[in-house]
Amino acid sequence: MKLRGLIIVLMLLGVMTLEAKPKYRIQSWIIGGTKMYLPQQKVWFRTSMGTLPIRVWASPDFPSLSKREAEEVIGFWKQNDLDKKSYKKSQFITIK
Repeated sequence: MKLRGLIIVLMLLGVMTLEAKPKYRIQSWIIGGTKMYLPQQKVWFRTSMGTLPIRVWASPDFPSLSKREAEEVIGFWKQNDLDKKSYKKSQFITIK
């Protein structure tokens, strides 16, 4: 019961929301009549001193010319996240 009350207080303070924030997005703009697409994902901010508890938008070095290519990159990122989660759930057998 105390945990539920704490969550409600955090939500009222604006620290925590009930809605999930997007993990992926595609930024688009027009240069010289050509529409460019840049896929982005939220990652933890890393410094030389360590990882900070702040998430920032990271993207590849070059934008895509089609929306489909940008969606494919996001699909690869999603598959990579699923692979990491399934690896953590796998069981290892130690052999002596």
